[in-house]
Amino acid sequence: MRKFYKKKPGFSKQGPPRFRGKRKGFGPSRDRGKGAGGGGAGEGRRQLPPMNQIERQVYNKALDLQKKMGIPFDDAFEIAARGTTVSVKKFKTAPPKSRIDDLAAEYRLSRSLAGNVLAGNLPLEKAVLRNELRRNLEANRHRSCLVDAKDSGEEIELQLIGGKSMTGRVLDVQPYSFNFRKTPKTKKPTKETEHLKLTAKYGYPPAFSRFVSERLIVDADLKAKSLKPPRKVIERRMIKNEKLQRLLMAKARVMIKTYEGDTFNGVLAWWGQYEFGLDVGDGVVVTFFRHAIYLLYQA
Repeated sequence: MRKFYKKKPGFSKQGPPRFRGKRKGFGPSRDRGKGAGGGGAGEGRRQLPPMNQIERQVYNKALDLQKKMGIPFDDAFEIAARGTTVSVKKFKTAPPKSRIDDLAAEYRLSRSLAGNVLAGNLPLEKAVLRNELRRNLEANRHRSCLVDAKDSGEEIELQLIGGKSMTGRVLDVQPYSFNFRKTPKTKKPTKETEHLKLTAKYGYPPAFSRFVSERLIVDADLKAKSLKPPRKVIERRMIKNEKLQRLLMAKARVMIKTYEGDTFNGVLAWWGQYEFGLDVGDGVVVTFFRHAIYLLYQA
C-alpha cells in the first residue's frame, strides 16, 4: 500500500492524505470553483440561492401566523405553504390552559395527557388508565409480603407448592430466595432455612388463618392435573398489568385459581410486578405470588 500511495499526488509519506482543489488522477473536484467563503475550492459553506417572489411571500406569511397565533414556525410555514384552513382551524380550536388545568386536576392527569384528551387525540378512559397504571407501578412495582414481614418483624403464614405451609419470620430476602425461621411449637429453637420464591403460592398474617381457610375452595379437576408453575419468565407473566389495573379501578370481584386448584373470590387491593393483594372479605388481604396464578378473571 505504501508503494502505491507513494507516487500518487496528494499523498505524502507522513500524515493523512490531503484533498484540496482539483487533483490529477482522481477526477474532478467535488466543489467546483471557489467556495462561498471566498477561499479556494472546498473551503467555506455554500449559501442557499435567494428566494423568489412566491417563496418570499410564503415566508413572510408564515412569520405573521407565528406571531398572531403563537405556534411553532414549522406549523406556521406548513399552513402558509398549503394555503388551507384545516390546520388553522385545529390551532384556533385548541383548548385553553384553564381547561387543561381543570381536567388534569380532576382526573390526576399530566398536562400533556389532558391536552390530548381535549384535542380529541386520546379518549379520556384510556388516558386515565394509562396515568393510573404508571402511578401504580411507581408505588407498588417491588412491593412484597416477604419484604414487609422482614421489615416489620411480624410473623407470616405462607402456603407452599405441594400443599405444605409454614408459619414464622422472614429473616432475609434475596432476588430469588428468602431465609425463613419457623415458629417453634416447643421450647426447642428452630433453624434458619432458605427457600426459593417459586415455591410460595400466597401468604397472610397467621391471625387470619381460620378466616382464609374458610374462604378457600379447591378445584378438584385442576388439582388432579398436578400442574406446576412454569419456570420460564415469559410464561409466568400471562396476566397483563393493564388487566389488573382495570379490575383495580373498577373494584370488580375477581376469581383466582392457582396451579394446584386453590380458588379465592375477592377484590383487588393492590398489584405489583411480582405479587398482588386480594381482599377476600372484611378487609383481610391475602398476597398472591403472580408465578403461582393459573387463572384470574372477573367473577
